[in-house]
Amino acid sequence: KICCTIGPACADVKTLADMVKAGMNIARLNFSHGDYKSHEKLIKNIRKVEEKTDEPIAIMQDLQGPKIRIGAMPDKGAMIKEGEQVILDTADINKSLKWLEDLVAISEEVLKELELPYHVLLMCTGEMGEPQYRKYDIETWMPSRNNYGETHSASAMLDFQARRANVRYRAKDGNIKYVHMLNNTMLASPRILIALWENHQQQDGSIKIPAALRPYVGFEKITKK
Repeated sequence: KICCTIGPACADVKTLADMVKAGMNIARLNFSHGDYKSHEKLIKNIRKVEEKTDEPIAIMQDLQGPKIRIGAMPDKGAMIKEGEQVILDTADINKSLKWLEDLVAISEEVLKELELPYHVLLMCTGEMGEPQYRKYDIETWMPSRNNYGETHSASAMLDFQARRANVRYRAKDGNIKYVHMLNNTMLASPRILIALWENHQQQDGSIKIPAALRPYVGFEKITKK
């Protein structure tokens, strides 16, 4: 599943259709409180795109503020800015916390493949938002700061967001329950690019490409022309 957080800037049918072509099947709506006209317009346009593309799109509601994670560039179609993992599962806290550990492990695997130094932080309640039950941040070393900078964040919200979005399921015993939700910023740009360039820069100014990326970029280092 690919979840895209979208707001007013991405509300037109063409942009939404481009996102579906790029793989979006969960739309996380993000609007300022009170912006009901734009919110209603976006939902109508999402339904139009569903009919046009014959692709179902699940809708998650988030009215906290305009934090756009996917945007559209003029004449270039949809541009993915952040790789976000979203999990919806049954209301089982032990299962949800196991999923959270799995999400963190995936992020760690990515950083190891990119050959980047990092550390994992279990966040205290003062560093968490209202929806979060448990949260991990991963910070990657950034030499120009002489410090670590946040590049990944994984959270378990349990049923907090599901209650707001009214996302429910019928359990085997017949009772209606709210799903548990988790999300993980698996890969965010440009934050991760800062760490990549700075940690892999060589004495001559060139930037070595990690072995895991070479099959995709087709070269081993970035050099001056």
